[in-house]
Amino acid sequence: MRTNGEFKKVLNNCDLRDLGYCRIPYTWCNKREGLSSISERIDRFLANSQWCQLFPFPTVTHRSVAYSDHILLCVETDDGCEIRQGRKPFRLKPMWVGEERCKQVIEEVWRGDLSDGTIEEVMRKIEGCNMKFNSWNKKKFGLVYKNL
Repeated sequence: MRTNGEFKKVLNNCDLRDLGYCRIPYTWCNKREGLSSISERIDRFLANSQWCQLFPFPTVTHRSVAYSDHILLCVETDDGCEIRQGRKPFRLKPMWVGEERCKQVIEEVWRGDLSDGTIEEVMRKIEGCNMKFNSWNKKKFGLVYKNL
């Protein structure tokens, strides 16, 4: 088991810093009540020095999310804009989770190893899921959100 000191050493060696958080102090809970309840801050938003120079006053907030025991992390830059690139970010819809095709799409796209292990490759795989889910969503559910 890794110690907190070892984790801090890795962050230092990789020039990463924890951006902290606002509001809710925990990002995971075991969904139990009373003395059996456990809450921890295990998810973090990390950034390197270059990113911190571009965005010197980020705000990280924790938001609840359905179908997970983890809390969504959101980062806002000093100008109050959520960090986004281009289009609306990919979101896994709660209505997809119970569908067998949801699991199949993820398995198809993520099959095999991450050959170079870069963030670009991870982003390509997420974009691949996004494209397949959007196509499947239109066929399976139609324009649910537009109709609502």
